[in-house]
Amino acid sequence: MMGKLNRRKLCECNTCGLYVKLGRRFIKGHNTSWNKGLSKETDNRLLQVSQKVSRTLTGRVSSRKGTGKPKSPPQLCACNECGLMTNPGCKYIKGHNKGMLGKHLTEEQKSVQSVVQKIAQIRSDVREKRKISRQITDAKPEVKKKRSDATRKCWLDQERRKRQSEMVRIEQNKPERKKQNSERAKIVLSKPEVREKAKEGQEKYRQNHKEEISERNKRPEARSKISNSVKKFYLYHPETGDEHARMMREKWQDPIYVQKQMKARNVRQNKTEKQLEDTINKILPNEYKFVGHGEVVIGGKCPDFININGQKKIIELYGDYWHDGQNPQDRINIFKEYGYDTLVIWEHELKDIDKLKVKLNEFHIKINPYSIHMEK
Repeated sequence: MMGKLNRRKLCECNTCGLYVKLGRRFIKGHNTSWNKGLSKETDNRLLQVSQKVSRTLTGRVSSRKGTGKPKSPPQLCACNECGLMTNPGCKYIKGHNKGMLGKHLTEEQKSVQSVVQKIAQIRSDVREKRKISRQITDAKPEVKKKRSDATRKCWLDQERRKRQSEMVRIEQNKPERKKQNSERAKIVLSKPEVREKAKEGQEKYRQNHKEEISERNKRPEARSKISNSVKKFYLYHPETGDEHARMMREKWQDPIYVQKQMKARNVRQNKTEKQLEDTINKILPNEYKFVGHGEVVIGGKCPDFININGQKKIIELYGDYWHDGQNPQDRINIFKEYGYDTLVIWEHELKDIDKLKVKLNEFHIKINPYSIHMEK
């Protein structure tokens, strides 16, 4: 026993004056490369921690002679969390093996471990090592697949998704968070190169996915899903919906914007409108012109037929399906503000040509009271 004790040597940190275990150079935490850059207060605290660790290890002297394989040099702990250097020949710092993490440790050892980890978090070099180690780990395909599977499994739980969505919505609705996001976006978008890059990215995405988006939007289930998402958003954010409605009303007052929208939406004259146009031309030739494709915009609305011989009169066609539940008087009141008299014809009225002729002639002969009022 005395021979074994004689072979033991002092820790090479030359500070603590304590003996190390056989085959080791430093007591845990006394490696000089690890201690570099610590403040005096932190160094004293570390010395106290090391002495506690040494006392807990007293009497645990290995009986092996160390004549086997050569020991590997100190390396970064393989737990990829602490950012600490191991002792020579060790892959993990004691207690950091994930399979054994927290097991077979006394309360004193756990408290010592927590202090060491807190000290490690203070140091910038340790944080940098930890960041690099995490990046290396995240780049591994097996790690990516494992995380992807875990995330997918979690999001299949509807209750978890609902709870997470509620938490995010509460966080995003905080005034200070909204202000912070707004200021951050303004700072980022104030840079010309960022704006140019964003525009290029949007244009590139549209070109690459134009056909895909077009095909997707033709599917009824996709259209229904988009519609439900928009309705749900405006349900939770009514003030945003009001603001968007106001902005769109202002945009639709601009004839250039309306023409662009009509062209982008590929608006064309449908069969019902062609049928009404033929009827009007037979009864009142060269009096009314179809402008429902955005050629004329009045009060942000596109009338279907407008008089081209000086009378401020408009004929609107309402579909039985598309305009179901709408009040025609609303459209009449909009055009009335600009001095136009409006006649609304429903789709089912096209079946009775005789009544339609009488209605059109009476409307055309009638004097426009709104036009007289505007002239005065």
